[in-house]
Amino acid sequence: MSTIEHGFELLADNPLPELGCNLKSYRHVRTGARLVSALADDPNKVFGVSFRTPVGDSSGIAHILEHSVLCGSERFPVKKPFLEMLRNSMHTFLNAFTALDRTMYPVASLNLRSFRNLVSVYLDAVFRPLLTEAAFEQEGWHLDLEEVDGPLQYRGVVYNEMKGAQANPHSVLMRASTGSLFEDHPYAHDSGGVAHEIRELTFSRLKDFHARHYHPSNAWLFFYGDDDPRWRLETLDTFFEEFMFRADDTRVPFYPLAATRRTVELPFSPIESGQETEKGFITANWLLPEIDDPLERFLIGITSSCLLGSQSAPLYKALIDSGLGESVVAGGFSFDLRQPMFTVGLEGVEPVRFDRVTALIEETLSHLVDTGFDDDLIEAVINSKDFAHREFGNSSFPKGLAIMAGMLSGQMHGGKRQSATLGFQDMLKQARARIESAPDVLTRPLQIHLLDNRHRSTVCLVPDSGAQDAQRRAERERLDELEACLDASERESIRDRSLWLRQYQVEPDSPEALASLPVLNLSDIDKETQEYPCEELPLDGVRYLSHDIATNGIIYVSLLFDLHRLPAELLDYVELFADALRQTGAGALDHVAFSRRISGTTGGIGVATGLHSKEHGEEAAAHLVVGGKCLVHQMEGMVNLLAQMLRSARLDNRDRVRQLATQARSHAESSLLPSGHSFVGCRLAANNSEADWFDEVTGGIAALQSMRTQADNFIADWDRTAAVLEEIRTRLFTADNLLISVTAPSGDQSRLRELLRPVLEGLPNAAGPCQRWQRTQFPEEEGLVVPAPVQFVGRAYDLRQAGYEHHGSMAVAARLINTSWLWANVREQGGAYGCSAGYNRHTGQFSCVSYRDPNVAETLGVYDAIPNFLDATELRDQDLIQLIVGTFGSLDRDLQPRAQGQTALARFLTGSTRDMRQQRRAEILETRPEHVRALAGFLQEAGATTNTVVMGSAEALDKAETSGAVQFRARTVL
Repeated sequence: MSTIEHGFELLADNPLPELGCNLKSYRHVRTGARLVSALADDPNKVFGVSFRTPVGDSSGIAHILEHSVLCGSERFPVKKPFLEMLRNSMHTFLNAFTALDRTMYPVASLNLRSFRNLVSVYLDAVFRPLLTEAAFEQEGWHLDLEEVDGPLQYRGVVYNEMKGAQANPHSVLMRASTGSLFEDHPYAHDSGGVAHEIRELTFSRLKDFHARHYHPSNAWLFFYGDDDPRWRLETLDTFFEEFMFRADDTRVPFYPLAATRRTVELPFSPIESGQETEKGFITANWLLPEIDDPLERFLIGITSSCLLGSQSAPLYKALIDSGLGESVVAGGFSFDLRQPMFTVGLEGVEPVRFDRVTALIEETLSHLVDTGFDDDLIEAVINSKDFAHREFGNSSFPKGLAIMAGMLSGQMHGGKRQSATLGFQDMLKQARARIESAPDVLTRPLQIHLLDNRHRSTVCLVPDSGAQDAQRRAERERLDELEACLDASERESIRDRSLWLRQYQVEPDSPEALASLPVLNLSDIDKETQEYPCEELPLDGVRYLSHDIATNGIIYVSLLFDLHRLPAELLDYVELFADALRQTGAGALDHVAFSRRISGTTGGIGVATGLHSKEHGEEAAAHLVVGGKCLVHQMEGMVNLLAQMLRSARLDNRDRVRQLATQARSHAESSLLPSGHSFVGCRLAANNSEADWFDEVTGGIAALQSMRTQADNFIADWDRTAAVLEEIRTRLFTADNLLISVTAPSGDQSRLRELLRPVLEGLPNAAGPCQRWQRTQFPEEEGLVVPAPVQFVGRAYDLRQAGYEHHGSMAVAARLINTSWLWANVREQGGAYGCSAGYNRHTGQFSCVSYRDPNVAETLGVYDAIPNFLDATELRDQDLIQLIVGTFGSLDRDLQPRAQGQTALARFLTGSTRDMRQQRRAEILETRPEHVRALAGFLQEAGATTNTVVMGSAEALDKAETSGAVQFRARTVL
């Protein structure tokens, strides 16, 4: 007999002690809505509503709808409730996503009242949106004409977002790899949208799509956390009162496999790398039949990791060792869509060698079918998966959201599918038994699903320096054709429509509409700063920090070596040194054996640079961080591996170091367009402080230029490179240059401290004094030339030079600027995908950077007008309260154990005290309108000497200079 609770029929009740929660699955009787209600002793509460939204073209209909429903609803008829909740809620997560076959709306909060507010706003947004034409044109696309005799333009947030995505070859490659396996099917299209098809989408089609797909009968809902489970059911049942069950089938159709081998060739504009031969990308792709059996899917997941899960995995290694390309595009087996796929490829390949790559992939797969995977590789992969599961949720991503995302594909596509996070240990036990009884169980999928499977494709991205120009010309020609067909009255109509949209954008919401939104009060704020344990203990003369935190049986160790032992000229090699230390092998073990030893006996060992600005003084806290994690019983093995790596990493392995240098350059170049705003922000700040300068030379444009030099001149410069790497090791790895940080219960640390003693005894004494770095200066006004149809526009203002003394109210003012002035003018009216402003209290720099922005001069004008905006803004008490609440929401996060230890370490390194943090919170709470208005004067004065960095096409930079908005003192072609 079924159980009905508040209109929901209970279908299953699954305790999951491994994940610390109990999952109850329901079906809403009247509408058919599906609900998973997860009960957990976790204050970071999560809600999500998702819909199946397969598309029939690449017009971006699902993507634009995702944006549009968040522009006002029946109960909350403000123009941008999403922005209002960003501004004044205490969320730990607030976003929306469009995937190939689904659209998701997740929220999370530690504060119960804020959480319930977010749930109510999101439910109304998706099921009862206003869906206005103005929102469609703003978020999707529209023809824009500022003056009757001016140039016609396409504008729209999603339109420019996807133009930027289509300029990123990695994005194009992955989308084409999937689409090439289908014809006349939802997966053959780009759900995000392609610019020329976005322009064909109509408002009526958007409304029809919503009416069909955004209904409880096509909804999957999810709750997680320590809130009242009855409230969840009652809230949804009440909300669904006006809906009835509907039988529309939105399931993605099965695509039958055929003996079809397609080759797709696409052009792309390469980054100007300076290499003699332009290089491209290639992937080999297979479509698989449906696989519903949970154990079979789990085993194929192990196969995938054995193939490509690390640089020592056989297929990954074969591709790199071949010298055919620079970096592996490793997808492996994927189960996210209705039918599984397999994708693998290589970037940095000369087009004449494309065929050799696909041949090598097939040869390697065939060889592995014959020989099988090495036992130590299988054990390393299984250990890594086991550890990852034990650490599940120990990240900045809310745990409940990770559970929801892991379950969603199986829920929507039906069958017996199950998330890999559910019942993991039982599944792992079954997998081990199957592997022991049938040794070929891991290689059989390679034969059946790949080598014998003729449903496959090859996707090639061919370098074409004129590809972006051709797309730009095509758009301009289309606009010219339209203009040629317009008479005077039609031009006036478009101009009037443009003015109508601008009026909609600038017109404030009515007081009645604003009053509809749920709000928090200052009483909802936790006035006390969150503190985490940090105790400095002696250990044979070495500084040792203990963070006594419960970690679910995991030990986190960080060995920090102060990089000030290095002269400035060696810093260009620090990132290469970090890669080489971890990935060249150690002692008698080559890099394959050493990597497998790490994966098989620990939770992982990594090497990276760590950087923090100190509260006092100019010097940065800059370290090389050698970090490891393991279970308690694995401590001795992990410590031995750390010691072996420090002592005897094979830094003289020329061929391996060359591979690492080439991969580093490839990865840095690949990140330019997706992360252009980060590179611009880094360059803007580079002259301000030692920390900002270090960030640029090790992770910015300067670092990219160094990586290119190292990779291009590797053979000629090898003797010097080898000497530099060894010099870095000698200078850094000394006992007096070491700080140890450990996050684990104090009882588990006792044994660890004893194990560390022999390691410390093996470290030599000081190899020299700390260095004072002479910092190079970077151009103040710089254009960074890239092949992109949109820009990243940055400008910085030195408020310290203007006389500003930092006060916590700056965080509130920055929030106001971000969520009011920049959102309205750069995003909504300007059409940029994003824009943000921030203040560095250590240097006094206030900076603004836009993302995927069609403009340059207009955006710089918006930045420079911030003082006028602040002067003219009249903040009501309620406005100020909401800004303060939202500011605290961004400060307070639910940190998992590892992050708690890292936060405590950062506070120690920077000299941040509890009193300092408490004072900042008090200053934020005490923010008054006069604090905000006073900032206008400082920004106005600082505006006389700004620092500007713009990344974009040469044409866009030329246009900006011609307009007089900026005069670049330097141009750097990237």
